[in-house]
Amino acid sequence: MEKKKIKLGFSRSFFLILLVLISIFFNLISCHDHHLSSSSTIKVLLKIKQSFTKNKSHVLNDWSAKNPDFCKWKGISCRKNSQIVIGINLFNSSLAGKISPAIGLLTNLLIIDLSQNHISGSIPTILSKLSLLETLFLNSNKLSGSIPSELGSLKNLKNLRLGDNDLKGSIPATFGNLTSLVNLGLVSCNLSGEIPAELGKLSRLETLNLQENELHGQIPKEIGNCLGLVTLRLQFNNLDGNVPDELGKLKNLQSLNLANNSLAGVVPEKLGDLNQLSYLNLVGNRLTGFIPKSLGQLGNLQTLDLSSNNLAGEIPEELGKLGQLGYLVLSNNNLVGEIPRRICSNLTKLKALFLTYNQLSGGIPAGIRNCRSLTQIDLSNNELNGSIPLELYELTELTLLGLYNNSLMGSISPMIGKLINLQILALHKNKLTGNLPKEIGMLRNLMIFYIYENQFAGKIPEEIGNCSNLQSVDFYRNSFTGKIPNTFGKLKQLNLLHLRDNKLSGEIPSGLGHCSQLKILDLADNKFSGGIPATFGNLSSLEQLILYKNNLQGNLPDELSNLRNLTIITLSFNRLTGTLAPLCNSQSLMYLNVINNDFSGEIPSKLGLLPSLKTLKLGKNKFTGRIPPGLGQNKELFLLDLSGNSLTGEIPKSFSSLSKLTYLDFNTNHLSGQIPSWFGNLTELEKMNFSYNKFSGSLPPELFNCSKLLILSMENNSLTGNLPVEIGKLKLLNTLNLNNNKFSGRIPPAIGMLTDLIELRLSGNMFAGDIPTEIGYLQNLYLSLDLSHNNLSGEIPKSIAGLSKLEDLDLSYNDLSGKIPGLISEMRSLVNFNASYNKLKGKLAAGFLRFPASAFKGNADLCGLPLKKCHGRFG
Repeated sequence: MEKKKIKLGFSRSFFLILLVLISIFFNLISCHDHHLSSSSTIKVLLKIKQSFTKNKSHVLNDWSAKNPDFCKWKGISCRKNSQIVIGINLFNSSLAGKISPAIGLLTNLLIIDLSQNHISGSIPTILSKLSLLETLFLNSNKLSGSIPSELGSLKNLKNLRLGDNDLKGSIPATFGNLTSLVNLGLVSCNLSGEIPAELGKLSRLETLNLQENELHGQIPKEIGNCLGLVTLRLQFNNLDGNVPDELGKLKNLQSLNLANNSLAGVVPEKLGDLNQLSYLNLVGNRLTGFIPKSLGQLGNLQTLDLSSNNLAGEIPEELGKLGQLGYLVLSNNNLVGEIPRRICSNLTKLKALFLTYNQLSGGIPAGIRNCRSLTQIDLSNNELNGSIPLELYELTELTLLGLYNNSLMGSISPMIGKLINLQILALHKNKLTGNLPKEIGMLRNLMIFYIYENQFAGKIPEEIGNCSNLQSVDFYRNSFTGKIPNTFGKLKQLNLLHLRDNKLSGEIPSGLGHCSQLKILDLADNKFSGGIPATFGNLSSLEQLILYKNNLQGNLPDELSNLRNLTIITLSFNRLTGTLAPLCNSQSLMYLNVINNDFSGEIPSKLGLLPSLKTLKLGKNKFTGRIPPGLGQNKELFLLDLSGNSLTGEIPKSFSSLSKLTYLDFNTNHLSGQIPSWFGNLTELEKMNFSYNKFSGSLPPELFNCSKLLILSMENNSLTGNLPVEIGKLKLLNTLNLNNNKFSGRIPPAIGMLTDLIELRLSGNMFAGDIPTEIGYLQNLYLSLDLSHNNLSGEIPKSIAGLSKLEDLDLSYNDLSGKIPGLISEMRSLVNFNASYNKLKGKLAAGFLRFPASAFKGNADLCGLPLKKCHGRFG
């Protein structure tokens, strides 16, 4: 009995001692920081400082053992009347380095804010030991690695921001245990995986910001249990599935942004129950169905953006009830029907109305006048018709009016002058008519004025010069007449003037030379006369000078040599004369086109000093002399047209380095010499036209290394020798024209390998022997097969009848014999056929009657319609 008492007494004593030890241990853990001496706290803080390798803003300079009052150190907060550290706030302090694990020793910390620095490394898991922590801001750093799941143990945490870092992995499901959490921000930190359903347990959560990550999967319906949510931002992720109906339970929600995901299905009707909602953005998803009428119940809604989805049906009239709405954006959908007449019945605060890229029809409702706060209207790219309602001109706060690409008719009213705040007026691609009212000149704030592709007529009003802020003017493809007003010269901000394809006439006003900011000047396809004004030399910012298809004449003014920023010059189809020298000073020049003018003299060698030049078109002028070897220095050149001039001499050897050349046209000059073998190195060539020159010698086999050639035309030269068998290497060739040279020998069977040919012309040479049967392989021939005026013999191969697309076949003036294959008469596509002046014989098939008798003339032994009747052995 005593032994039992002794044992029981020992057990009780041991148990009491154990309880005391456990109590002491937990007190040491929970109050570790509290029991740290001042010197120990300083050591911990200096350990934290040591982990920051850069201190550019010197915020940590007073963190020193020589300054023992650490509660006054910058960024440190202590509990009132104590030396217990409860806060570290070093946001935006230009700190770099890592977060020291020593921070976990400050167990009374309530706030850590290290945001907006350059801190790297991983998020220390020891932060999970700070059980009193209420705010943790590590956002906007360079942190990497995954988010520690251990942070889910911080039961007192209210504010957590880790966004704008280089993190990876998923959102820990343990965050569902952060039951005190009010604000969660994980913005733009490369997070993947699904949104954990466990977040639905955060009943106190007010802000959930997960935008700009790579999250996928569906939005968990459990989010609807976060009844305290005020802000939900999930935009710019890869979320799919439907928008959960459960979001309609979030009665406190004020901002919902699900933009730019892959959400599908319909817009939930229940979103209309969110009567506190002020911001709703679903742009850039795959939503279908109709716009719910219930959205008209959102009396506090200020922004509604449903653009860039697949929504259909009509715009609900109920949206007109949203009295607080400032921005209504429904663009890029499949909406149909008319714009509701009562859309503006209560939208007195609406500032922006964007309905672009839909299929809306009918007229613009007169009731739009009731949206008197509107500053921006864009109804472009629809099927609207009718005229611009006069009521629209009463919206005097407008800065943007976009009605382009519709079918609007009628004219612009003089009431346009009321829109004095207008900055952008875009009415292009409609059917608007009439004159441009002079009241346009009252729009002093107008910067962009686009009315191209309409049917405006009459003169451009001089008052346009009063629009002193104009930057871009585009009147392309209208029917404006008369002169360009000299008042354009007052527009000092103008950088684009596009008047192409009108009926403007007279001289180009010299005042345009005062538009010092002008970058693009396009006056092409009008009826301008006179010369190019010398004042254009003042346009130092000019990049594009486009004046083609006018009646301009005279020499180029020397002042154009001052234009050093030109990239594009197009002066073609005028009557300009003299030298091109003033155009050769812009090192940025990429495109120069002066075809169909009267420029003369030698081609300026300075053109070879333009390193950016890619296209040079000098055709159909009166240039003489040799081709300047300096052009071979234009390493970027891919198109060169010197055709229709009076150039002489040989092709410069320097051209062998033009490795990017794809288009080369020398036709109709007086060039001579042989075709150089180095052309075989220009393997990007697609078109070579050397016709109507004086080239001689044979075609070098190396030429046929240009395997990308589509067009090879050497017509009317003095080329000799055989047609090399290497011709078969040009498998992409569409056109082969060797007419009127002195080629001899047989037509090589390899010609049948050119199966993309649509045109084959070998007329006027001395080819002999049979027509190769392989010519029947050219199944795409349709423009012409011309073998006339040669010395070809033998029978016409039956394979020619298989060229089912061919329209023109000329075999005349050869020594062909035998019968004409009857199948040729059955070629339905054949329009022209000529076999005259050969040695053909026999009776013509009945189908040849559709061709004239001249097609068979000069063949004594041919008979049958359309020739004489056959007798004797042919009868």
